[in-house]
Amino acid sequence: DAPLQSYGFDTSDPLNTTLVGARLSDRPSSWLNWKALNVNAVAPVGDFATRTITWPGLWANADLSWQAGAHKVAKLVTLAAPGHPDAFGFSLRLAPGHDAELVGGSYLVIRDPQGNEVMRTRPVHGWDSSGDALTRRAIRVTLEERAPVTVRGRQLRTFWLVPNVDDLAAATYPVTLDPTTTISGTTNIDDASL
Repeated sequence: DAPLQSYGFDTSDPLNTTLVGARLSDRPSSWLNWKALNVNAVAPVGDFATRTITWPGLWANADLSWQAGAHKVAKLVTLAAPGHPDAFGFSLRLAPGHDAELVGGSYLVIRDPQGNEVMRTRPVHGWDSSGDALTRRAIRVTLEERAPVTVRGRQLRTFWLVPNVDDLAAATYPVTLDPTTTISGTTNIDDASL
């Protein structure tokens, strides 16, 4: 499998967005693009060594980070303290003929017009800062589809990360939510936005 290449920090969009893109190195014309909306009021912090962009304090008591891995992009929401929003939403714009399927309230599968899977999210999950990677407390998170939003006359499907309120009440902060996206290596990736 070819390694993942990525770019970020394009803040020239007048709609107060930042563009983050990724592609497999053996498919230079097939970019997968994410737009983080309403982020320009917060200066992003880049870490080249870890290929991470973070918007600290983007929401009340919560940060957003994007980290490009070998074949995946992790979109991490870090809850720094109680008082954060109770859900975090995103909209999905697909290339023509593509479709998204919500599976079991846990992850999304995106298919091309032939029905081939081209992308999926890892089941959403979370954890708090107690213990280490093996013993830290798990935070249950569900993925829900809610009412679509209209952008420039086009309806976009929306999905929300909803952490379990009982788990958050008992959590040791900070708490991290992870809806990582994995890019498949078998079919072409058409231009799409998350």
